[in-house]
Formats: sequence, C-alpha cells, structure tokens
Amino acid sequence: MLKYFSLTILIIVLSYDLIEAYSALEDERIILAYKYQQLMLETQPDLNHAKIARTLVNRANWAAVGTISTNRLVASYPMVNVISIDDNDSKGVSTGKIHFMLTDLDFTGPDWRYNNKMSKSENNYDDALVAFVQRHPAAKNWINAHTFYLCELDIKNIFVLDYYGGPHNVTSDDYYNIML
Repeated sequence: MLKYFSLTILIIVLSYDLIEAYSALEDERIILAYKYQQLMLETQPDLNHAKIARTLVNRANWAAVGTISTNRLVASYPMVNVISIDDNDSKGVSTGKIHFMLTDLDFTGPDWRYNNKMSKSENNYDDALVAFVQRHPAAKNWINAHTFYLCELDIKNIFVLDYYGGPHNVTSDDYYNIML
C-alpha cells in the first residue's frame, strides 16, 4: 500500500509541474488568437517604433546603463548603473540626443573611460548642460562636488520591444527624424 501511495503522489507532482510549466505552443496559440481577434476587430495598433523610442527617451528621467566593470573586486563582470538622462535642448524641445552625467567616483565613469566606447565633445556642451540642469536641478551641485561631466550617447543601434513579435530595429535616422 505504501508503494502505491508514493507512486500516486509522484504522478500528481509531475502532473502539477507539467500544467504550470511554460509552453511555447500555448504561448503561440494565445498570440495567434489575439492577432485573429485584432484582425476581426480591425483595431491593429499603430506602432511607429521610432516614435515609441523617442517618446520613451523623452519621458524618462533616468536610464539603466550597462558596462563591463573595471573595479578590481568585480573586474570583467557586467555592471549596471542608473543614471539621470535628458534629451531636450535649452528651450525644452526634444532633440533625441541623450545627455547624461558621469563621475569617476562612481562605477560607470571609470568603466566607460577604460572601454573607450565614449568620447567627450565640446560642441554645444554649454547648451546641453543648461538643458540638463533644467530637467535635473540638483545636477548643479553634482558638477562641483563630485566632478561630474556631461556626456552624449552616440546612438548606433535601437531595439524597441513594445508589442508581440520580438524587438524591432529602428535606424538612428528614423529615430532622429521623429518630431515630438
């Protein structure tokens, strides 16, 4: 009797796990049913992926950035940091150019200096700094107290994950041509 009871429990546990497990086929069925429903209702959403990317950037005050760490305790490991961002000009108009401040007292600054995927340009630095401080007034204190410096992200690739079907590649030209 004991063996029979153990077998029953094992079958129930296995059945439970199979029911609760992820199923690519079930996921595909749900997506197809949803797409069919949208087709029947003729209410496909208008997905301008470049506009979605620009809108997300413009509305965000912070972003997560990833680097490969240069800190001796975690060297060569991925490191993620949250930074303040701004994409406006000094008049408050969205440009799509992502500005952010770094300091070498934090993880991200030294990481980006080591892995030279960034450069500092003096062109339009003052206007960009004015715009950044308008959005993040506390930045005035960061600059002197912790030697922050303003950076601009040179966008090469944009991937927007905003709907079914995986990420959508947006060219930088399409991104910058959107007017908000």
